[in-house]
Amino acid sequence: MPSRELLAALAAAHAAGDRDMRISQPLSEMRAELDARVARQVLDADMRYETVDAGGVPAVWVIPPQVTTDIVYLFFHGGAYVKANVAASHKGISGLCRALSARGLSVDYRVAPEHPWPAAVEDALCAYRYLLDEGMSAQDIAVAGSSAGGGLCLALLVALKDRGMPFPLAALPFSPWTDLTQSSASIKTRADKDPALTKPYLDRFAKDYAGKADAHLPTISPLFADFTGITTSILVQVGTEEILYDDAERLVQTARAAGLKAELASCEKGFHGWQNLPVPEARAAAQRAAAFILSLRPV
Repeated sequence: MPSRELLAALAAAHAAGDRDMRISQPLSEMRAELDARVARQVLDADMRYETVDAGGVPAVWVIPPQVTTDIVYLFFHGGAYVKANVAASHKGISGLCRALSARGLSVDYRVAPEHPWPAAVEDALCAYRYLLDEGMSAQDIAVAGSSAGGGLCLALLVALKDRGMPFPLAALPFSPWTDLTQSSASIKTRADKDPALTKPYLDRFAKDYAGKADAHLPTISPLFADFTGITTSILVQVGTEEILYDDAERLVQTARAAGLKAELASCEKGFHGWQNLPVPEARAAAQRAAAFILSLRPV
């Protein structure tokens, strides 16, 4: 049963009615609006945020008041691969870190159109290598991300496979954008339900990110990847109102077919970005992520 808070947020998002405007809104304005929202946000006073150079890529350590595990979240923010304010995800990753009593490294990867694919994947690899170079075991790393960042954490698994590098313990894509060709049925069937995303919006920025490359490439659209040989366990979380719902469901099916442990957690009436809202479902999502990771550890 959806909470009153989530239903109110969903109604407010629909009432705002600004999703169609963003189809043609200049990217510079979108970025400025995001920066303004981030500047107004109030962060948890007991969380620490420390900027670091992660192997040549700027990143932020997110540290809860208590750290009781060696597990580290490697987190990639959303923003359709074109919006680059890493602090926009501070609330979301703070909830994850608090639920697991773990640190998180949030990566400020390069974005399009200034830096199209494979820049983001290269930065993800650099941040992953940074954690390994700092002495962390791959089995102590959980890669996570929201929206485009969810797709990026899956693309990272493909890139690790291509390079023969060790795989992380877990991947936790939240409402991931796994198919930049927009071939999933829910892109159309849930178009009226989703108050945030539209196909034209995704098409616009898919072109910016892919550049001259084929959007079917597995490090651009990991839905088309061969996950055979990857040992990472995957938990995908998605809301029932999202046009990306089938992206999530198909990804889980693809991973299972390749022999991976993969689970789909669906949030009733959840819409794109619900994990970052002050609603009970967001807290439950963080707890579910923590439980999933801990279930993979030796007793």
